[in-house]
Amino acid sequence: MNRLVLLQVLWLLPVAAATRADDLSTRAGTYLDALSETQNFSGAILVAHQGRILVKRAYGSANVEWSVPNTPQTKFEIGSLTKQFTATAILHLVESGKLRLDAPVSTYIPDLPNTWSRITIHQLLTHTSGIPNTEKLSDYAQGLHHVYSPEELIGLVRERPLAYEPGAKWKYSNTDYYLLGYLIERLSTESYASYLQHDLFGPLGMADTGYNSYSTVLPRRANGYAREGGQLQNAERPDPSIPYSAGAVYSTVEDLFKWDEALYAETIIKRASQEKMFSPYKGGSEGYGYGWFLTSKDGRKKQYHEGSTFGFGSFIARYPSDHLLVVVLSNQEGTDVKSIADTLGRLAFETIK
Repeated sequence: MNRLVLLQVLWLLPVAAATRADDLSTRAGTYLDALSETQNFSGAILVAHQGRILVKRAYGSANVEWSVPNTPQTKFEIGSLTKQFTATAILHLVESGKLRLDAPVSTYIPDLPNTWSRITIHQLLTHTSGIPNTEKLSDYAQGLHHVYSPEELIGLVRERPLAYEPGAKWKYSNTDYYLLGYLIERLSTESYASYLQHDLFGPLGMADTGYNSYSTVLPRRANGYAREGGQLQNAERPDPSIPYSAGAVYSTVEDLFKWDEALYAETIIKRASQEKMFSPYKGGSEGYGYGWFLTSKDGRKKQYHEGSTFGFGSFIARYPSDHLLVVVLSNQEGTDVKSIADTLGRLAFETIK
C-alpha cells in the first residue's frame, strides 16, 4: 500500500466509526422510543465500544411529581451491581497484603459462629459459603426503616444452620457480601462507604457514585417508582443499611463507563486480580466470579450483573473480547433491564461488525 492510499485509509477510519455510531444511535433510538411509549421505560442507557461512547440516552422522569426528566447524569440506585465494587475492594486489600483469599473469614472476624470457621473469603465472594441468605422482608425484624449495623445484619442468620457444606454448592446470598463489607470495615478501620469513596470512586473520578443516604441532599437523584394495579406509585424506601455492601450504591451510566474503562486500564486492581474476579466458579449458566456472572453470548464471553431494589432496576454487561459495554439503569421497579441490555448489545454487534 503506497503512502497516499494509506493516508486515505487512515482518514476514512474515524469517518467509518462515526457512521457506525450514528447507525447504532438511530437503531437504538427507534427501539428505545417504542419501548418507552409502550412499556413506559424510565431510565438511562449507555453503549460504548473500545473506550468510545456510541449511544447515551435517557427516558422518562427522575421525579414524576415535578416532571423532572431523567438524563445521562441522573443518579440511580443500582442494587446488586454494588457487589462488583465490594469484590474489587476485597481484591484491593489482597493486593495490599492485608488478607488472603484462601484464609477463613474467622481469621479476620473472630466472633463468628463455630460452623462458619472454615468458610473462606473466596467462598464468600463466589456465593459458595453455605450461609443462609436474608431472603424475606420478615427477616428484618426491626423493620425496613431501622438503621442496621453490620453486626445486626450478620446476626439475622448467625443462629441458622448452614444450607450446605462450604464450597459444595452455589446459592446467591446477600449475607456473603454483608460479611465482606464488614470485613472491609474491620481491616481498613473506616466505614464501608468511606473506603469505597477513598479507594475506588474518588481515584477514578466517579463523582456521581457513592453509598446511598436518604438524609443527604443529592443533586440529580432519581426517585424510585413501582406499579400497583397498573397505577404508578412511589416505591418503598428501606434504610440503605439493609442492602449495605450487597446493594446500597448509587451511580450513573457515565460513571459506570468510567468504571469499565478503569478495569481495562488496571487502574485499581491488577490483571492477576481481575483474572480471579472473572474466572468462572459455580453458579450461573457458566459460573459466578467475584461479583460478576460469567457466560457466553453468541460465542462471545460476557461478564454481567443485574441489580434490583425497591423502585429501581439495573444491568451491566461487558464483552471483554470486543471491549463493548452496555449499561441500563431504570427507576421503575420490575423493568426488564436484562432484555433491554441484551437487545442493545445485539444491535451494537450488528452495527460494529
